[in-house]
Amino acid sequence: MDLDELEKDTILLHIDENERMSDLAILSLRIALKSYFTTYSSIKYRIGALKFNSEGVNLFTYNYYEEYSKVIVYLHHFFELIIKEYLRNEDELLVIDFVRDPLILHKLIKKQEISPEEYNKIFTIEFSKSLRMLVDLVKSKSIYSDGRIDFLIERKNVDALIKLNNFRNRIVHRGSFILKYKSLDIFIGKYLLPIIKKILELNEGEKLGNVWKYKNNFLGIDVIDEIINVFEEVDYNMDKVAYLKEIGRASYENPLNSSFKIFDDQVIRRTTEMLNYEEQSQNVSKIIKCPVCGQRTLTIYEDEELNIDEEGQMIEHFRYTYEAKCYCCTFEVNHHLANPRECDLDITDLWYGEDIV
Repeated sequence: MDLDELEKDTILLHIDENERMSDLAILSLRIALKSYFTTYSSIKYRIGALKFNSEGVNLFTYNYYEEYSKVIVYLHHFFELIIKEYLRNEDELLVIDFVRDPLILHKLIKKQEISPEEYNKIFTIEFSKSLRMLVDLVKSKSIYSDGRIDFLIERKNVDALIKLNNFRNRIVHRGSFILKYKSLDIFIGKYLLPIIKKILELNEGEKLGNVWKYKNNFLGIDVIDEIINVFEEVDYNMDKVAYLKEIGRASYENPLNSSFKIFDDQVIRRTTEMLNYEEQSQNVSKIIKCPVCGQRTLTIYEDEELNIDEEGQMIEHFRYTYEAKCYCCTFEVNHHLANPRECDLDITDLWYGEDIV
């Protein structure tokens, strides 16, 4: 099979008549959210240093670079497809840049069916042009005069999407710029998630929740709503957002809540066997219920520290917890974060210490 034959061996995806999001748009959103939630775990052992504003490049990891790139590129792809979808709902021609073949152009004008091979010869407008076109058409009430997407053309939202396009171009065309951890949190949580939430509500996103959304967690909270709420406060609580992101990441990984109870039972049995072995470890403090999967699988680890003076005399000897890890859904945090209750989260305190006599 040569390259031309490969190009023809494609599947044409489409949007149904109910104006729901295209398959690739919703999948791009899923990938972007999973990567955003993973940015905490990609840097969790260096999160303590970030609290002191020491955000030198050496504090970041290749895993963070990877997740950051996926967040920006796939969110950009999601918004581009959504914007073009809004334009296509009026007319396919609004998203066309140019068509060399007059027969294909005629088909478009007459709204006749286009084959996959013909689609390959159609070039659509790029992100910034489609955004400008949507803003102009909606603002003039030429399309969507009922006001249902007016939120998308608000100045702050347009500015956020322009910045997203800039960040994407820096990755794709220059490959040398990334946002630091805190700035990424603010950009996503304060500026983009509120737009995404409204788009999902408008485009019946909840009906596609099985495609893009994380599973329900034991706490009964919606991670996106909670992150948005954090940024409605005056001060950005980095620790709380980190917990919420880890809950979101682990919710995607949670093997429970499958369609078949027998699979859940198998997972629980294997996890229990693993924990029975792990519980014998000397550095296990206790095992509690996980805030994500709800199983008694969240293992809290402890360590001891002994300080001795110059004369070899013991100054202090204390025990402390330093890590919590779920062996079922993979939820994992460490003591560089404040205790959950300090972040207004209904999770048992994980970090504590005591002197050893």
